[in-house]
Parts: sequence; structure tokens; C-alpha cells
Amino acid sequence: EKKHGGCEIWHHDKQFQRIIIVDVATMVEAKEGDDGADNSARAGALNNMIQKEMETCEPVKGFGKQLLRLLQRLNLQNVTLAAEGELCCVLLKLYDAFLREDRATSVASDICLIHPTLPASFVNNILVPMGNQRNSSVNSQLSLDFHLIFQDEKTRDKRLGMIRHVFPNGMTNIVPRGAHKQGLSLLLSILSKKGCDDVMPAYNPDYCDSTGKSVHLSTLTVEMNKYSKQYERTTEDITADLLKVEQMSINNGTIDLKSMDWAKCDRHIGALVLRGNRCVLVRSLSGGWDDMRLPSVIPKEDESPVSAAIRSVVELTEVDSSEVAALEMISPVTVYAPNGRNVVMQLYPLYATAPPPDGALEDADLEDEESLYDWYLFENAVKRLDDRSVAALR
Repeated sequence: EKKHGGCEIWHHDKQFQRIIIVDVATMVEAKEGDDGADNSARAGALNNMIQKEMETCEPVKGFGKQLLRLLQRLNLQNVTLAAEGELCCVLLKLYDAFLREDRATSVASDICLIHPTLPASFVNNILVPMGNQRNSSVNSQLSLDFHLIFQDEKTRDKRLGMIRHVFPNGMTNIVPRGAHKQGLSLLLSILSKKGCDDVMPAYNPDYCDSTGKSVHLSTLTVEMNKYSKQYERTTEDITADLLKVEQMSINNGTIDLKSMDWAKCDRHIGALVLRGNRCVLVRSLSGGWDDMRLPSVIPKEDESPVSAAIRSVVELTEVDSSEVAALEMISPVTVYAPNGRNVVMQLYPLYATAPPPDGALEDADLEDEESLYDWYLFENAVKRLDDRSVAALR
């Protein structure tokens, strides 16, 4: 162990030759009738699937079980398994499945949870029983390391004790979300003995190291051979294709409004949910976006604007549609390029039908990073929103 860049890092003996990224967003389909919708429909379906994973002990059909079969067919040995955000729950369930098959130590040498989001229901219903199983006479000798990266001390203190009770081995770091780097880049920086503050060099397809090695990007598929009935792994080089995508992906939150063709932007319907002098802002627990924003969706055909606004609340906060009601006779506000997106949003005001929970009103100002939404006073909301969204609130 040593200190570097304000955070602890751990030494690692591995020389990573291959890195496999599983894009779980492609594993779910939007609900019927959502054809033509933007990524919000698929994100909603993915979020619903992850929520099911948090509530059940066994991997869910069509998601967790599909991931488990994928890992089994890859026949992985001595790898580092990593997940970020809500997907940490899914990874722990996959590890538990391998544990029950007595394959946990052969598949993974260590596991890394990056900014883990572990709701209380998951801890009580799944993590605690998992710990009881692990502490049995059969599994008590497992030496698997669980490395944890939290976004702040508050989140660490909230979950570290319970996780370490189940998985005592491994290092713990604090790296603020968005302060340095995210996901794979952050993981590689630490496992390769770089500091959290080190900047990963930009990808250069022509670069070779001193041993002549360079980076190639490929798709990996696992399919059964119809003749041998054995699973075969095939790869296809997509380095050139991804470089084209990277060059096209310039939407980093800064848009030249003067050159924007508003007619070609996506049309969103958003909701400003009010209760007293507070409003609702939503967050993505699965890393879909950073920080907070006003909920919005692309409206469906034949869907009224108010219905779309209510749907945005239901999908992005997971509350029942009966918990909000439209404010009649108040016109919507147009928001251009909220959060730097190629979007024109019509923002409709809604009002919460239920009173605030019992207790001091100041308690409502506390942020819960593991919740899909929080309530904000105006002066707090403007600190979490972009300038164009703030203008709409005003």
C-alpha cells in the first residue's frame, strides 16, 4: 500500500492482456409501443430490470441469468470482475451464484465495486444471507479480494461496515464521482499502479509500446456450433468503426447555440414536480448521466403532453402516477438544450398529491445518493442544475 494523489492504491501483479466490457444496455428492449423513443425508454427498461435484481435472491430471467450464462460460456479463469453503480448488486449476485457452484475462486481472483449503490433492501435480503453462506465452514477459507471505490466518506461510512463483514479482504478508496475519471479508466489507473489523479493518455491507434504491443478493439460473441454443439468464442475487429464513433461523439455538455438547428433536436416533455417550496430533481443510479436534472421523456404517439410529463416522473423516480397531478391553467416553459443535450424540452408543472413525510422539513433537504430523486429548495436546485434549466425554474 502507498498513498498517491490523495487516495490509497493497491499493488497488482496482473498484466492485463484482455479487457471484456459487457454492455448491459443492449440486453433489454424498450416496452412495446416505445418504438422511435430515445434512450430514455431503454434506460427505463434497464432500470426496471436492475430493480428486480435487487429484490430477488436468484438472478432474474432475461438479465442476471443471461449474464451468468455468458460468464460461464466464456470459461473465465483468474480474472478481475468489476461493476459500477447499481450493477454492483448484479455482480455480487453473479459471484454468489459461482460461490454456490464452488467456482468462485477459479473464476475471479478479485472483484472491484466502483461507486456501489446498494439499497437497504438488497443489503438485508441478499447481502446478509450471502455473508452467512460465505462464513460457513465450506466457504470461510475464500481469499477473494473485494476492492471498493466510494464517491465520498458519507457513502463509505454507510455501507463499508456491512460489506466488509461479508467480504473482509481488499482495499478501500474514496474517489469523488466525476472528479477524476469513471468506470474502466478509473479501475485501470488503480490496478496498473497509477494514481487516481493521473491522466490516461488519449487513445492513439498507431501507438505501440516498447514490446510492440498496441490496443485493438473487438466485439466478442459466444455461440453454439451447430455441428459440435460446443460454445465457440469469435471476435471481430471494430477498432476503425469505434474511432469514427468517437469522432462523432462531441456532445460533452457544451453546445454552440448559434449553430444549433433546433428543428432537428429531439422533442422532450419534462416535469417540474412541486410540493410547497421544493421541487424534484432526478439522478441516474446506473451512470446514464452525471449530477441532477429535471425528469423528461420523448412523448409517444397520441400521448398528451401532461401524460408524458407524468410518465417521465413515473419512469425516472419509480413513484406511482397517482402521486402527482397536473397544475391546470399554467403554461409550460420551453427549455433549449438542457444539460447540453440536443433537446428542446417543454416543461410542465405538476404537484405532489401527498404531503411531506413526518419530521422536520429540513430533513427533506438531505440528499440520498442511493435514491433516484431528491427534493430541493430553489436555492439548492440552482446549484445542481445547468444554466438553461435554472432559467426555466426562474
